[in-house]
Amino acid sequence: MPFKTLKTKRAPLTLEELAASIERRKAEWRAREETVIDMAELGGELAARREAGGIPQLPRNAGTDRTPSKQALLDEIAKLGAKW
Repeated sequence: MPFKTLKTKRAPLTLEELAASIERRKAEWRAREETVIDMAELGGELAARREAGGIPQLPRNAGTDRTPSKQALLDEIAKLGAKW
């Protein structure tokens, strides 16, 4: 038989179980929304981990193989005063 019908063996949810499941998911999302990452603190932690792990400071790409469109984009960024 090439095709098989898949059937679930679970019993249907009651309204109470469904409501409880929805409330659990809402609580999970609220907990995620309340999580705020302080980027300055994270940067400090990462720098400390790199130093402790002996990871060297790698040089940035020299940028000698830029396409004309990429170079134009970087020139416009530089005009705005940002450093890329």
